[in-house]
Amino acid sequence: NGREIDAKITSVCQVIDGKRLNLKYNYVDSTFTGELKYIHDATHAYALQVIDTSGNDRVNNVIKYISPSMNAEFTTTGEYTPTEANLRTICIQNGKEYRFGLNWIIRGRGSAYISVEMYTPHEMARDGKFLFKYDMNPGKYEGQTMLTFNEGVILDFNGVVNHDLETDNVDARFRFYNPYTRNGEIR
Repeated sequence: NGREIDAKITSVCQVIDGKRLNLKYNYVDSTFTGELKYIHDATHAYALQVIDTSGNDRVNNVIKYISPSMNAEFTTTGEYTPTEANLRTICIQNGKEYRFGLNWIIRGRGSAYISVEMYTPHEMARDGKFLFKYDMNPGKYEGQTMLTFNEGVILDFNGVVNHDLETDNVDARFRFYNPYTRNGEIR
């Protein structure tokens, strides 16, 4: 089921003469392919290409951008459900690779784990990660929020609350770490 639309301008006005816009798309056996191309002149063409084979809780797609000054390719793969996801995106731009990740696991109101990661080829910003997790069980609550950058911890806030349900006693501990301020702990 492929389609193609091609539009070309012919004009005595040199500014717009010869411009062309082309759209192609195809959908066969749960695979979508598409391309949008703009041709400005013989040396300036721009294109956006998409290939998507996602389905059945699976993400798998490639998006390419092509221009005279930059080429970029984004590949996203992974699995997802409403309660769990593991998604990875790789971006290759002018020969440099950037990687991004997203993970989450959610178990009702009782526990959650969410992390977002990035890796780049740049020395000033090689990697970073944001982590948020909590776990609630009868009598015990734990949680953490952490941010890392260039393999170093920038922020770590975590805590544990123990609640003895029989005596109604509560024991709580919270810790805060930041390399730029004084660390703290509350008991």
